[in-house]
Amino acid sequence: MKLVRNLVLSVFVAASLGAHQAMAMTSWDESINGDLSNDFGAPTSIGSLGVGQFDVLGNLASNDKDVFNWTLSGSKLESVTLIQWDTSTASSFYFDGTNALLPPAQNNDVSTGRFILNPTVIGSDLFNIRGISKEGSAFSAATFTGLGQIDYGFRITTSALSVVPLPAGLPLMGAGLALMGFVGWRHKRKAPAAA
Repeated sequence: MKLVRNLVLSVFVAASLGAHQAMAMTSWDESINGDLSNDFGAPTSIGSLGVGQFDVLGNLASNDKDVFNWTLSGSKLESVTLIQWDTSTASSFYFDGTNALLPPAQNNDVSTGRFILNPTVIGSDLFNIRGISKEGSAFSAATFTGLGQIDYGFRITTSALSVVPLPAGLPLMGAGLALMGFVGWRHKRKAPAAA
């Protein structure tokens, strides 16, 4: 009975921890942390991101830019998703994986990663839309607009690095060794009783 109680408690604790990790942390909020850089040559660093989900919340006024970068620490990039775009006004978004952001020459340029943001891409992985690589540990992003005011939000999702993958047969081999050990122990234990 005690084993069942401990097992149920363990499952509950694991589920609670899993649910907690699914919540996003706000990495940068312009209303709290201040305005993001307007300079492509000097982006605001939003920090080194570990494993989890990190939100970047900002506001663009007319002819405004928000330029930021981040590094990954013990994690790999899974997605950069648009989570908020409160207007029908279109704006440009640009990102790369070199941490050396340069203003792109034109809209929707696949080679630079720049394209137009609007409410239709909310919930979409912006890297996948443009076919941009998620490899590396340093990334830059910028969003800028001509006219209008826009409140926006991006969610950066990362996952743990898998340094050494577990071979698929290893758990099966371990179970077999454990079973052989148990059979040997039981056989050894019964042998003196039979003599």
